[in-house]
Amino acid sequence: MMDALRMIAANRVDHEWLTDAFAEESRTLAEGEVASRHHFIPVFYLRRWAIDGLVKAVDVDTGRAKRPLPPKSLAFERDLYTLPDDDETTDLPLRWVETHLSRIEDTCSRHIEDLVEGDTGLVVDDAAKADLAVFLGLQISRTVDARRRTLAIVNTPDSVKRRFLPAIAPTATAAQISHSMNDQLPDPKHEAIRVMLADVRNVTASTLLKRLWTMYETQAPLVTCDEPVVAIAGPPRPRNAFIASGYSAVIAYPLSPNRVLVMFHPDLQPPSPFTLDTSETEALNQEIVASSAKTAFERPVDEIIENSAVPPRPPYEEPDYTNLDDSETIRLLLASATPRNRWIPAENPPTWPVDRWYTRPSI
Repeated sequence: MMDALRMIAANRVDHEWLTDAFAEESRTLAEGEVASRHHFIPVFYLRRWAIDGLVKAVDVDTGRAKRPLPPKSLAFERDLYTLPDDDETTDLPLRWVETHLSRIEDTCSRHIEDLVEGDTGLVVDDAAKADLAVFLGLQISRTVDARRRTLAIVNTPDSVKRRFLPAIAPTATAAQISHSMNDQLPDPKHEAIRVMLADVRNVTASTLLKRLWTMYETQAPLVTCDEPVVAIAGPPRPRNAFIASGYSAVIAYPLSPNRVLVMFHPDLQPPSPFTLDTSETEALNQEIVASSAKTAFERPVDEIIENSAVPPRPPYEEPDYTNLDDSETIRLLLASATPRNRWIPAENPPTWPVDRWYTRPSI
């Protein structure tokens, strides 16, 4: 397993939005903020699937479509990013994180508009890619299910962490391990929000930025979901595999009902034509729906999600670390912090979507 400390050192990214100064500006702007409806999928993003101002949400496990609603009434949770009111936050606006995310969204909404209206093929605007890498890193870490996975680690007993941390950071000294454990904020929610922001700065934004960014258009409508940054492990890995953003063959992010941003692993070559035919789009839609935690979204006139035929997501179970050896403890902790894969119970899962995406260039 790659040493976590070396991975962080190699991948830490510098960007204005990840600086203490930008965060301090957000705190100043958030003084007096009272809004408690926090969207884990940006409103501007869901608006791309709106017809007459409405978007349809579908419960993926039941296949039940809900009455179409305005984007502002979808994909939110009360006080998701509100800090706890305790000694650690005495001098902070408790809702500054929502303001922080909104500032980033304002710029990235324009970048996404440019991509949707621009040409297909490789994305060459490095400044836009740098901004969107931060935005997409935050999108990965800001969802409700991502919060659950982070809390699974934050709330893990110290006795388990003492066995887990040396395994993922074998070069770390005992003092470094101790500092890592003692550096955790006392309130789990506050710590989870800190980790949400730190993960983007330390790992996720950089690994996304190193990929080959490519725009594809589609011959049929696309859907999206409550986990819209879709990591596709790709062959030769088994269909039930989940690989983090640094190692997945492809990461897909639907931008509109007819455009998708596809980020290829550096070892792959983005293939043309940069148009997905109807069957390729159907396969990608099924993967997007399968990646959802609970809900997928589409235009009110479409019935793609209801007909996607994906299995229910396996239920989450609180891990019991009693009487486990180190290797089993680590396996269980990693499993609790990994998205649950809908294809695990499937007897005959589909092949990886868009099979031409995984061909390595000939030497």
